[in-house]
Amino acid sequence: MKTSLLMVGLAVMLVSNAAAQTWQYTGSLNTERHRERINVLQNGKVLVTGGDDMAGIPLASCELYDPATGTWSYAASMNIAREHHTSNELPDGRIVVIAGNTDNIYEWVETASVEIYDPTTDTWADGGSLQVGRQNHTSTLLNDSLILVSGGLTTNYPTDGSTTECEIYNVNSHQSTIAGPMTQHRRDFSAVLLTDGRVLVAGGRTVGSMSDYLSECEIYDPSTNSWSVEPSMAQSRESGLLARFSDNTVIAAGGRSTPYVTAPGAEVFDPSNPTWTSVSPIMQPCYRPGATVLPGDRLLMTGGIITFDPNDPSGQTVTNTATCEWYDKPNERWFYAPTMHESRAEHGAVRLTQNVNPNLPTQMVLVAGGIIGTTDVTNTCEVLDVGSNALTYYMEQPQNTASVSKTSAANTMTVIYGENGPTLDLTLAANENVATELVSIDGRVVFKLDEPLAAGEHILSLPPSLGPGMYLVRVSIGATVMSSKILITQ
Repeated sequence: MKTSLLMVGLAVMLVSNAAAQTWQYTGSLNTERHRERINVLQNGKVLVTGGDDMAGIPLASCELYDPATGTWSYAASMNIAREHHTSNELPDGRIVVIAGNTDNIYEWVETASVEIYDPTTDTWADGGSLQVGRQNHTSTLLNDSLILVSGGLTTNYPTDGSTTECEIYNVNSHQSTIAGPMTQHRRDFSAVLLTDGRVLVAGGRTVGSMSDYLSECEIYDPSTNSWSVEPSMAQSRESGLLARFSDNTVIAAGGRSTPYVTAPGAEVFDPSNPTWTSVSPIMQPCYRPGATVLPGDRLLMTGGIITFDPNDPSGQTVTNTATCEWYDKPNERWFYAPTMHESRAEHGAVRLTQNVNPNLPTQMVLVAGGIIGTTDVTNTCEVLDVGSNALTYYMEQPQNTASVSKTSAANTMTVIYGENGPTLDLTLAANENVATELVSIDGRVVFKLDEPLAAGEHILSLPPSLGPGMYLVRVSIGATVMSSKILITQ
């Protein structure tokens, strides 16, 4: 097969309407809310449950987003108003909401109530109760019918703070039984299901704002009903991000490391050889952002709180950000995504696929509600295209390349197109360590080579039998990165 390559001008044609790939407003919620929970239903709609209103009062109301119309409508209300609850989607499409706070956010009253939503009938059913009322907890679906509920804030704890107590809720029997306790009492922490069925929890804090902020981690094993202590993160992280990739590694990013400091950096945990390894840091440290897992081992972070005013006696003055960025596991770095129209935090964020509305992206992330400005609660919602073409376009925007694409006058790179595929003509002014990689349009690194090269001219060969498509070639020389797009056609 003969391989031919066309230059950047044709490659750009693959990213259609690139200029339109920004956040766009969609229909607003009927009720302003934050700290709500959000789930994609199997019928393609999106369900939002509860949260707080502008006065900090929990809501029982729920709403449905229909991508066919781009609008929200009220769904059946829960029996109990709640915020700081959790929600889990069951394999049969029902949604389980668990526990939460039922009073003003500063006069908390935890509930043990569980409710189950049936999208086919738009009704809520009483799902029984937990053994312990709690909020700021986590719930993790272990299998078709069992949910692990861990930690959280509960007045049953002797210090009126967080607890080590965990329980297993059975969806079929509507019964909950006490499970093995965590070794560390914690609230506002993160949990993720590993591929082997165990559950990793990380970070959090012990009691109130001025309490201990945690870097400690542990894993629950359902087969033994017990927790094991794992290596701690490099940073304490409260209300940060935790997400699992396809290779079972887990990334932690963001959160607070102290009451008034956002945690820097990002780190990845490998359960097969339990260690945390620092990776490319997030560019805008924040806590309480939206977090959405994307195909291709990517994690999108939207908004969040970046500062908190310790001198405000109400404890409410915060600064939010509209900044969005995603961690791209194939490239092992963070990229900026387009900035939202609103600076928001404590909002709902979810990825959905739709083919019913040509005015909306097919693959998109929806953000809903949250706090904007300092303390205002919003009902506005926005969507962003996260298809592979859009991500490639975002990746190449100036804010993602300005700090790494300045080419030294002493070093030059030219792409040469031959019968056997592409080669790179690289000229170095001095001896250098050179890293060359070729990235496909969907973000996969299809070729990578690190080698020391002497000063002078070098011809670097790339794979001779690449499939048709657009690729990004990058050559890193120290802090300098030179890049070029190529399009391979058969």
